[in-house]
Amino acid sequence: MIREFFKKIYYFLFQLFFGNFLLLRIAWSKKVFVIKKKNLEYFSQNIRNLNDLNTLRQIFIKEEYKFPKAINSLLFNEYCKIIENKKTPLIIDCGANICASVNYFSSIYNNSEIVGIEPDNINFTLCEKNKIKKSKIHLIKTAVSCDNFNYDINKKNDDGRSSYIKLDVNNLDGRFKENKTITVKNILETFQTIKYQPFIIKIDIEGHEKKLFEKNTEWMNYFKFIIIELHDWMLPEEDISSNFHKALKENITSYDMYNFGENTLIVNKS
Repeated sequence: MIREFFKKIYYFLFQLFFGNFLLLRIAWSKKVFVIKKKNLEYFSQNIRNLNDLNTLRQIFIKEEYKFPKAINSLLFNEYCKIIENKKTPLIIDCGANICASVNYFSSIYNNSEIVGIEPDNINFTLCEKNKIKKSKIHLIKTAVSCDNFNYDINKKNDDGRSSYIKLDVNNLDGRFKENKTITVKNILETFQTIKYQPFIIKIDIEGHEKKLFEKNTEWMNYFKFIIIELHDWMLPEEDISSNFHKALKENITSYDMYNFGENTLIVNKS
């Protein structure tokens, strides 16, 4: 309790003097208001527990998807360039969780079309509740993979905090037939490049990135920015990031790579 009290003081002071957002929670309410400091626009986020609250803190207070000034300038310049070319920037969020990262991108790049992918039923229900109203956000309840497989969710706990995808790669197991994975190519086919320009893809899929980058990775070169959390630390003996690094070299001829906390950012220079 004492540790949590001092953590609250820290976050309060941090958000007061730094960053773009304020978080306001009344007592022990299950609703948190996210306030954009620049214009005082706000939206609410429903939470279930302390883990969800920490997710909001990580995304809106620590701003894990806000990078150093020079890198942020690259993102914003590309965003403006796409709009000047009369196209809509397309952001794909693989692993939308409770919609916090989706809403963050929508708040920062508010003229973008955003597709949020989340396979977990509990998370997805909360994701739908938390989606900013009147925004260009599309939520899809499925898992992203390298091909269209039947799948199931293996949970490590009941709050959606940690789960992983179990695939039926031959699509023979009848127990899995209710769920089918989607590919990045499937999404891009829906959002045709005549109107949309791929801008950012963010990937945080609890180790399933090994399968995602196994094949059919040509889509990587369409995006200017790839933000990914690699989970070698979570599954240390499974060589999780190997397929990603292999696909990166095969598909993007020139790029810069930066590590910021848990995230790796790829800037496509091709």
